[in-house]
Amino acid sequence: MAVSPAFDGSRFLERYQRLEKRYLGDAKGFQRGLMLFLKTSSHMDPEKEIAACVKAGDWKRLNDLFFQLTRLSLLPGAATGYDHSGRFLAVLDLAASEGPEAVKRYLPQELGLAKNGSAVLVHGMNLLLCLLYCKGKKAVFDTRKVLEDGERFTQTKRPLWERGVVQFLICLYEDRPAGMRTALKELCAGYERMTLPQYQRMQCLNAYGLVMLAQKIAPPEVFRELTFQEANGFSLGYLEWRLGQEALAPELYLPYPEPAGIINELLLAEPGPLRIAQLKAGNSRCSPQEQKVWYEDSEKMAEELLSRVISM
Repeated sequence: MAVSPAFDGSRFLERYQRLEKRYLGDAKGFQRGLMLFLKTSSHMDPEKEIAACVKAGDWKRLNDLFFQLTRLSLLPGAATGYDHSGRFLAVLDLAASEGPEAVKRYLPQELGLAKNGSAVLVHGMNLLLCLLYCKGKKAVFDTRKVLEDGERFTQTKRPLWERGVVQFLICLYEDRPAGMRTALKELCAGYERMTLPQYQRMQCLNAYGLVMLAQKIAPPEVFRELTFQEANGFSLGYLEWRLGQEALAPELYLPYPEPAGIINELLLAEPGPLRIAQLKAGNSRCSPQEQKVWYEDSEKMAEELLSRVISM
């Protein structure tokens, strides 16, 4: 049973209805506006819900909550200002709640390596792409350079969490379970110090995602050598449950009430695939160098998502 029905959702519905009026007669504009609206509006209190699920040990419900929050974060509409690297953290959350296969569907090989983003996001995304498309296969990317660049990043003075997540992915590629254990410990310790909304700091969903990737990608004998420790934001109860689930049917933790039911359809539609484009190409106000930069193409992603919702 969710805690949030007692949470005052009337304000959410009032804001939703004002949005409907603003786009009256413009269904497409309304749906696009709705994706942006959901970035800042909620009909539940995630902190209370996470605390209730953990206290009850209801791991299925906790995963449904993670699923809903992750699908919300993956909705297109709000441009990241980066290329596909801007979705790296959300993609780790996707690995936790839906599994590595969902990550692979969201990140097609055709994206290529990331270049436009902050250092941790670029290194993390490129290592992840190498794990998905190069490990144990004919390399389609320059994995040696990606690994070397990532290793240099871990020797910097960047925050502990950032270095930990990059180190974990390097060790996963190189089948080093001891390194993965150390990196995961550092990642969880550093995660507590990150500037994030309180509900995100309550559970280190990124760490669960890394473990799910390791279960899928590492050789069985390597994965068996991994051991995990309970930590703030890292529940062994949830992790053990999640590792035992082969496939999970998508299920919203707390569906949106009418008249906002369209939101449920947006969240249950398959997210992605992620698209990028040179959005400034041909813009005479931008320098030739700026015109070559790749960005997430949120407009195209929104169009594709809406077409899937219409066909559901």
